[in-house]
Amino acid sequence: MIQVIIQVIILVITLVIILVIILEIILVIILVTILVIILVIILVIMLVIILVIILVIILVIILVIILNIILVITLVIILVIILVIILLIILVIILFIVLAIILVSILVIIMVIILVIILII
Repeated sequence: MIQVIIQVIILVITLVIILVIILEIILVIILVTILVIILVIILVIMLVIILVIILVIILVIILVIILNIILVITLVIILVIILVIILLIILVIILFIVLAIILVSILVIIMVIILVIILII
């Protein structure tokens, strides 16, 4: 009788552990999909902004070519450098967010495993 009770308790503990791990995986998948959606939205907005900036640059180039060719070249180089720096900063921030989410999920899984070991002991 005692052995049956112990087996039932062990079965319940393993089922709870499996459920927690499944919930953690679902949570990570949801977080990653939300991040991907946010990244796509940010990239679309950035592309629209870049297209508008390129159109403005083209208009400025057409006006400035009449005045001075050297000024146009320097403006384009400066604007491209600024755009590249902004894109790099945004990509670094996105990478840090993804790494933080992955680390948190790994830590939660490790904590669950440690709790299971402690409960079994």
